[in-house]
Amino acid sequence: MKKIFSVAAIVALAFLVSCSGNNTKKVLIMSSGKLNIDPKNQSNIKQEPGTQHNEAFVTFNTKDKVLLNVETPTGKKTFDIEAPGFYLLNLKVDTLVGGFKNFGVGPGETKITQEQLHEMIDSLNQLIVGQGVSEAKRNFFIVPDKLQKLSDNINSQVFGPYNQMPSSFSTTDDKVPEVYKFYTVPDAREIITSKVELLKQ
Repeated sequence: MKKIFSVAAIVALAFLVSCSGNNTKKVLIMSSGKLNIDPKNQSNIKQEPGTQHNEAFVTFNTKDKVLLNVETPTGKKTFDIEAPGFYLLNLKVDTLVGGFKNFGVGPGETKITQEQLHEMIDSLNQLIVGQGVSEAKRNFFIVPDKLQKLSDNINSQVFGPYNQMPSSFSTTDDKVPEVYKFYTVPDAREIITSKVELLKQ
């Protein structure tokens, strides 16, 4: 009987851990100023004035709705997070544009091709004017002070402005790496110009 109880307890614990993992709400904050996050309560965030790009993560493991309280130089703002998943909060002065980058399927190293580079340029040209945005394409036009859910996958990799995205990713299974890249609109315009010139070479 004692052994049976122990096995049952282990199964119950594994179930609880599994359920709690499904409740995870992960938020990547991109800011134009320094971020101060309350170590006792991550939902309380203060943004200092500034122009330098900063990023910070806050993670919540709860089935309850999370309310982010953000004190910015222009006033207090609140953001509701009800569903689990990976979110991006734009606290920059510029709109963020970008989305999912497809690196192919299969084990081993997957690389960005010339065709994908063309697609990235075309996508950015549309995104900087807010066109071609759709849930199916997994691309985004995130205005300042907006919280946007990117994915149900909290292990997604997100690269913000000024963070160089690797040209390749190594995988050990058949899963496609879920990778997102974002730019500010001014930076996107500069990138489009440079990439077009690169393709001419």
